[in-house]
Amino acid sequence: MKNKHLWNCEDMFDGLLKPRLCVSRLNLGIYILPLGYFSYAGKILINMLRSVIGKSGVVCYRILSTITLADIDFELKISPPTWDFPVLTTLSINDVTFSLQPPNDGASKSIELFSQLPNLTTLALDNFMLLNIDTFVIMSSKLETLSLTGVHQSCKFVVSAPKLSSFTYNGMVQFSLLANDLLSLKTVKFHTIYHRSLKYHPEFVELMINAFQQLYKANSLILNLDALKVLSVFPELLERLNCPFRSLQSLTLVFDQLPQFLSYFNGVYRYFRESSPDVKVKVELDPIPSL
Repeated sequence: MKNKHLWNCEDMFDGLLKPRLCVSRLNLGIYILPLGYFSYAGKILINMLRSVIGKSGVVCYRILSTITLADIDFELKISPPTWDFPVLTTLSINDVTFSLQPPNDGASKSIELFSQLPNLTTLALDNFMLLNIDTFVIMSSKLETLSLTGVHQSCKFVVSAPKLSSFTYNGMVQFSLLANDLLSLKTVKFHTIYHRSLKYHPEFVELMINAFQQLYKANSLILNLDALKVLSVFPELLERLNCPFRSLQSLTLVFDQLPQFLSYFNGVYRYFRESSPDVKVKVELDPIPSL
């Protein structure tokens, strides 16, 4: 199936979906195709569903509640059209590449894809690539769970989701986040990657602390060992920048194995306890690496 053309992919979905006129769940798994096959993000999704299901005269794509996109390359030349999924609640995007081709050098390199999904409550993006994109905007009035995992490139993420209660990040330490209305946030899981070269880049640690400032409403925080190491690189930053979490009830530290000297992280513990003196700290052992 590798290197299939777009019309062959449609034939494949034609045979898959035509017998089912009341589809409520759809998984799209396609081998990577050249970027040139797609002119904008919505085309591969909306047009394929319209051309397949529309042949029967029943526009069933409007009742899809769960969609998974996997192994697809999207080339974004213009703002994508409205994704017409009025009852969609869960969207998973795995191993997908988004590439932006602005009309001129001065054009914005920002994309926003999800605000027209009125009932979206769960959004998961895993191991996704953003090419020629400076700002990735996630706006959703009903979004409750957001997961960004396998993030290995620098990009600013702007999140507007007033009902968001759970946020997961798993990726590189250079994570730039802007969010000012996460008023319902309860749980944050933040796993990152430590490298010795970080001792030359205090700005990366500041980015991480800035991300925490955007997530300050959380009362439960889960960190991996590498996140603790990152925070320990520049203790003077922890002294200068107050911990933004003011109401932490639980701080969970996830280790693949117990570090030899837990006392090495005393400064980090104090950092969190100074702003949340009643926080309960617990350690979990997870032998499976998170990244």
